[in-house]
Amino acid sequence: MPIAERMKLAEGRPMRRRMMAAMAQQDCGQCGYNCHDYSEAIASKAEARLNLCVPGGKETARMLKTLHEELEKAPVASSSPALAPAAAPPVVTAAPGDRATIRSRRRSVAPPPE
Repeated sequence: MPIAERMKLAEGRPMRRRMMAAMAQQDCGQCGYNCHDYSEAIASKAEARLNLCVPGGKETARMLKTLHEELEKAPVASSSPALAPAAAPPVVTAAPGDRATIRSRRRSVAPPPE
């Protein structure tokens, strides 16, 4: 789908969604992210490089620059949950020799057998 059509569909959406619409939508990982994570990183200002989307090329870089400038001009809402700082991760303490099972979405890792 051409970028103009994607941008039209994204009108009125949050900035991170509009930035994602500007990308090539291939989730190729050439930028080091997938499209969703790259748009989130730019919108949260964790990523400053706007030209990483290789499949999108100059067209995407220009649109991301335009959207980024719009983001910079927008007033910061103090009560916005999207811009609120993340809660600190819980502190976990363990005694030496304790065993733990680490779980993830991809696979479970159990302690080695004795």
